Amino acid sequence: MPNLSSVASPPRRDLEYDALEIGEVIGSGGQAVVSKAYAPSDDGVQLIAVKQPARDAQTLPKETIDRFLAEAQTWATVDARERELPRWRDSEHIVGVIDFGDRLPWIALEYMDGGGLDDRLREHPDGLPLEEVLWIGECICKGVEVAHNYGIAHLDLKPANILFQKTPDNVWNVPKVADWGVARVLAEQTGPMDALSAEYAAPEQDGADQFGEPDMLTDIYQVGGLVYAMLTGSPPYTDPEPPSRHRDGIPLELDAAVMVALERKKQNRFQNIDTLGKALRAVRVGSELPPIVTARLKSHESQVGPINNYTSENGSETRDNEGFNFTRRKYLIGGLTALGSVGIGVAAGAFLTSGGEELSNSGSEDESSGRQSDQVVDGYDSTQDGGGNNASLDDGSDDSEINGQLTRGEAYNELVPESCTLEGKYMEDFEGYIESNYDISADDEEKFADWIKRNVEMTAEEDGELFVELPDSEFHYAEICESSYAG
Repeated sequence: MPNLSSVASPPRRDLEYDALEIGEVIGSGGQAVVSKAYAPSDDGVQLIAVKQPARDAQTLPKETIDRFLAEAQTWATVDARERELPRWRDSEHIVGVIDFGDRLPWIALEYMDGGGLDDRLREHPDGLPLEEVLWIGECICKGVEVAHNYGIAHLDLKPANILFQKTPDNVWNVPKVADWGVARVLAEQTGPMDALSAEYAAPEQDGADQFGEPDMLTDIYQVGGLVYAMLTGSPPYTDPEPPSRHRDGIPLELDAAVMVALERKKQNRFQNIDTLGKALRAVRVGSELPPIVTARLKSHESQVGPINNYTSENGSETRDNEGFNFTRRKYLIGGLTALGSVGIGVAAGAFLTSGGEELSNSGSEDESSGRQSDQVVDGYDSTQDGGGNNASLDDGSDDSEINGQLTRGEAYNELVPESCTLEGKYMEDFEGYIESNYDISADDEEKFADWIKRNVEMTAEEDGELFVELPDSEFHYAEICESSYAG
């Protein structure tokens, strides 16, 4: 893997626009142009890139200036988070902002000397090398994750907006996310979108009435589209076929991960960009897949046939239809809710993180983001464990039997500890997770009730958490049980 310190963004510093030597145009799109430029420095001159609004006249409309300056501020905010916060010390996947105008619309950026993903797709019309595709996809996820953690969605992730920085010794060039002109601070901006790139647009960007407003799940669709294009040489378009239909040697796990990201309905996609990144990494290094991908494999295999053999370029393991060499891993699943003007808060229900058997070393680092996996956040302990118990629940369901079978309400009454109340959004998240990951519909009352009775265990913890265990996954709900209860 490349050494990311070799592609670190240049430091922030104050620049005077009049002191910049603006050179040739190296990129354009929408209503802006990007030029090669030179800035004076203590060592002589510094090669940079400068983005400015395209000018058809001597003056620019105030609306254009305001929109451009808003982009500059958003871009600089995301870049600053990646540069400054320890959580992102292992990430170098946002094109760096050196300075920007406060009245004149310009942004001085690090010069990306490795071209764009659009260039690479033109050079490789049948797709890029498989292992490099996976790594590039992981890197994009990391860059986007920085923005998502501060309530910002990019909403225009296309090949031209993924730029590369060259690395020494012919190691893979490092991708970074650029062009935050369409990005939104979701706590402040909603509604339909005027600007989008049709080939990589998610369904909701052109049909909000049917699919909901664009948000962070839109970015997940677009990253899925980028991975699809890197695998096949073409964008996914509408209702795409699995990538393996267009290229030999693509493992079934990757098919499944890409198709989850490209689900037309937002609720059926990965629910955060970190999980998509983990899925791509799992395929590349042979670690365990997230549960949503594992669940997709059964139905997916019937569509594309037996799993393809795949050996990574470094000669690591080959997988075939005899089974997967993945260690069992559990995930704590919960709902993320946007709070505040630029931040992401977490609903009182749960926090998403990795858990289970791989937490045997207390304080071990999460490989994808440098976060502590073994942690306690606002009373949420990701190392808790537990079993099942009998219980009660008021979820509004009819408790009468259906043809002699339990209703959902009665099944919950047997599962939820009597000291706990699981209802409202927590109940919706719980049932939605089951529907998305285990191919079972809550609309089928009998089947759903029977499934949760056989496959779900719930336990009340002394600190007021509800511990829920499902096949291959588990999660905790905080503050919905009586804290004095001793399970």
